[in-house]
Amino acid sequence: MMRRKENNMNREDSNTPIGAACSKNKTTPKLLPVNLADEIGEFNLVARVIKAVAEANENWQTKPIGAEGNIYPAPMLASVLVYSYATGHYGSHDIESLISKSPALSYICRGRRPDWNSIRKFRRRNLQALHVALSNLFLEILKERSQSKQMPPETLELVAKSEADARLRIAIQTDTAVMDE
Repeated sequence: MMRRKENNMNREDSNTPIGAACSKNKTTPKLLPVNLADEIGEFNLVARVIKAVAEANENWQTKPIGAEGNIYPAPMLASVLVYSYATGHYGSHDIESLISKSPALSYICRGRRPDWNSIRKFRRRNLQALHVALSNLFLEILKERSQSKQMPPETLELVAKSEADARLRIAIQTDTAVMDE
């Protein structure tokens, strides 16, 4: 299994909206654990991920993606990525191998096994939509947490967007590091 690298790689275009939330607020408190499933349970998280992906109501890029002619449904791939990022798994290779080991991801995939390249291509084509789904998921969880109930809604939204931004950046950096090896 490939190890993720989180060193000082900054290949993201700082002019993209994905970078906006994080760059404006570098002192955002850490209100969410790296692995949300540890806190709320695997299948509770799966249900919330599926809901967040559905509510994102984005036009997922559904060009045929997959090795050997396999075509994977966009909501399935989106749910795989959102769940993986919400549990601290970022690299496409790692996610591919995790699908066969994680009951939650196996449930989301319903017997299919997307390859790492399909996962990576889907993320690249749907970065903004994934950002919306992750932000929605994080916002829902933040609203329920006791320490964030005292925060204004605008602050919670900023924290959720910043967290989504940070996790997507780690995913991109992890895959870039693997591709550069």
